[in-house]
Amino acid sequence: MFPDYPFEPFLEALGDDHFADDPDLETLLKHRGLSDELHWKRVRTYGHFVGSSAKAAANVVDRVDTLPRMTPWDDHGREHPVGVEVHPATKRILAATLRAGAAFEPNTLLRYAMGYLASQVGEAGSMCATACTDGLVRSLQQLECGPEAKAALDHILTQAPGGPVHGAQFVTEVQGGSDAGTNATLATPVGDGSYVLTGKKWFCSNLWAQYWAVTARPADAPKGSRGVALFMVPREIDGRPNGFRVDRLKDKLGTRALPTAEMTLTGAIGYPLGRLDAGLANMVGIVLSTSRFWCTIAAAGMIRSAERIVHAYAHFREAFGRPIAEFPLVAQTLDDLSRDRRNHLAAAFEVLSAWEDPAPEAQMRGRILVQLAKTVGTSRATKRIHEGIMVLAGNGIEERFSPLPRLLRDSIILETWEGPHGLLLARSMLDLRKAGAADDAVAATRALFGTLDGPVEALGARLHDILHTPEERGAAVAFRDWAADFYDALGAAAAADAGI
Repeated sequence: MFPDYPFEPFLEALGDDHFADDPDLETLLKHRGLSDELHWKRVRTYGHFVGSSAKAAANVVDRVDTLPRMTPWDDHGREHPVGVEVHPATKRILAATLRAGAAFEPNTLLRYAMGYLASQVGEAGSMCATACTDGLVRSLQQLECGPEAKAALDHILTQAPGGPVHGAQFVTEVQGGSDAGTNATLATPVGDGSYVLTGKKWFCSNLWAQYWAVTARPADAPKGSRGVALFMVPREIDGRPNGFRVDRLKDKLGTRALPTAEMTLTGAIGYPLGRLDAGLANMVGIVLSTSRFWCTIAAAGMIRSAERIVHAYAHFREAFGRPIAEFPLVAQTLDDLSRDRRNHLAAAFEVLSAWEDPAPEAQMRGRILVQLAKTVGTSRATKRIHEGIMVLAGNGIEERFSPLPRLLRDSIILETWEGPHGLLLARSMLDLRKAGAADDAVAATRALFGTLDGPVEALGARLHDILHTPEERGAAVAFRDWAADFYDALGAAAAADAGI
């Protein structure tokens, strides 16, 4: 007779309200100034949605038999207006998330609190879409654009019935990868202010979005970064596909419910966003920076999800006569998850404050912090989720037992989205030099901490040595370690300042 071994206590401990079980989030939002009762009602409602309906849907959309699939033709042999189908549950999650305001709510404390909560069930085909929509909305609001782009903005913000209405961004080409200055997709002027785009894009995530931010090179533009312009491209015009072909879907390690494709633009009509010679700068400064911040807040959310699961399991599961939470290395893993979740959440909102500071002297701080946060936060999420899986042992690697395997795969994708570690760290070192850190590294470190108290002198001394290291590889490796230590210290200081 096999023993009866119910998992109900473990499952009940996971709960169904991801806001209610996170008092640190509430404390942090109050500390940061969230006060409107309607805002509080919305974030509470969304936390319950994530812990119940969204969680159940996320467990469905990442299975082999429910992943996105190419659909070049409709049921009557006509060219399909999207070229890909996603699971209905993905549509429901994204529609609810956009209606809640997670991509464009003016109060960004509320917006990114919802982002933190949303990420706790993994990407689920919707988190990237939300981040991309945020970046597209920001660009449509901040850059000079024509009536077609303004109509797209209105369509996104109103979220008319039949949604979700969302955005995507297509930058990468096969020959350049992160070096977008090598983009070769051609933009030919039509004469009415629009352009015809032709060329191939190598990574096109969230393909099914109605509106795309696309980089392309105008026919008479110079080589290099200043020759790359930014365009708003509708997926459809008058109900017909707007000059594109889906070549194939990427078979990705993670974020599998999100359709990512290789695409050929065969004459897509696009409308300029901002100055043509500032397209790449605007794409990086607005759209990609937004996605990088989303990676940061999502990484904190994924650590929170792992913390919740591992804590529940470690106090439920017994081995050798006692709960495994009492074993030293399991206890250490629990402490590491709790500390990093708390500190990285606090750090993310400090980064948000810096990134949104309009003062000219604050721009460099915000830019550097976003880059460092994305790099350190995402790599830490992968590490902590992996360690959490080890606590669950065999149950940890079973796809149906918990979302931890999915979270691990998704966290690795977070690491690769919008610039790999090496690129962002090299960019951060260059920015620090531009900010005068080679001359006064302590002052530069103090500026990065802002008003927070941290180990400025020690970190500043290390940064000075790094920036004066003549050997390039040695300096890069040392800076990578410095970045992790700095971000941990920033998070600890922000958490202490908020009282969490």
